[in-house]
Amino acid sequence: MIVDATYAKDALKVPAAVTTFDAFYTARIAEAQRRCEKHCGYPMGRDFEGTGNPITEWKSGDDWPRSMVLQLDLGPVWDDSSLSIVLADPGAAQTTLVLNTDFWLKNPRGRLVELIRSSAALPGQVSGGFFPTGQRNIKVLYKYGFGGTGGPYPVPEDLKFAVVKTLDWIRSRVGLTGQTGSNVGDTGATWGAAGLPDEVKEALEPYVLWGIG
Repeated sequence: MIVDATYAKDALKVPAAVTTFDAFYTARIAEAQRRCEKHCGYPMGRDFEGTGNPITEWKSGDDWPRSMVLQLDLGPVWDDSSLSIVLADPGAAQTTLVLNTDFWLKNPRGRLVELIRSSAALPGQVSGGFFPTGQRNIKVLYKYGFGGTGGPYPVPEDLKFAVVKTLDWIRSRVGLTGQTGSNVGDTGATWGAAGLPDEVKEALEPYVLWGIG
């Protein structure tokens, strides 16, 4: 998690000794983080956090060799040593690219990898300069995210703010026990906490994923 229940309670001025609703805070923190990730465009099942485990991402070869830049889906990329690229040309032997010979990490925070045009492993060595099909041609493995054991990027304060503020916003709408409505006699009401408050969206602006091309 970007924040844990202890951090969230402290930020929201909830006494540490009051543990009655800790389960609520833990569950709603996870919900708040999911909402922030959804706003930023992070795929479901992945998040901002650095776990230390490389993920595998497949890139199409449709733009090969016109485009020499790959944009990874998630970031920040931890470092050069965590990045591996394999040309998975269908029907041919796979070629593992060499860091700083065939490619380099151009912008870790921007998730950009640039292929080195002079590399002997690049276009002319792959099916005469193109892939025969345009799917799953380039296999990328890398570590990403904020925090995590051994990760180079501490969790930024604005991400912590966004998650805590979203938690507080959810809490104000669904109550401490998670109720989403009430029914007393002949009257009833339902409510929820869809979306995000504007100040959270502003805090998350630097982390929204934008495509290139």
